[in-house]
Amino acid sequence: MKIARLVGLLAAVVAFGLAPLGAAAQGAPTVTSVAVTSDAGDDDTYAFGETLQVTVTFSEAVSVTGTPELGIDMDPAAWGEQWARYESGSGTATLVFAHKVVEP
Repeated sequence: MKIARLVGLLAAVVAFGLAPLGAAAQGAPTVTSVAVTSDAGDDDTYAFGETLQVTVTFSEAVSVTGTPELGIDMDPAAWGEQWARYESGSGTATLVFAHKVVEP
């Protein structure tokens, strides 16, 4: 049974653990785009056990330390906000976060 349809993304990544690379960087990098990059299928839903991947692109390369997470608003709304954990991309301007769909 398909459940957990993604209805929105919080465009704010938990800021701890992200730092610009290089001495010339001025201030914190900014998020330039957020996209769901996993395939939810024709019905645009994810089943229990499937992994939802979100790609966040920044204005410059970032170095990841710690375990940053990305908040995801889920549907049905009663599921509330879930968290996608950092998966890959440190040292680039593109980070990938992943969330495995589980029963709330």
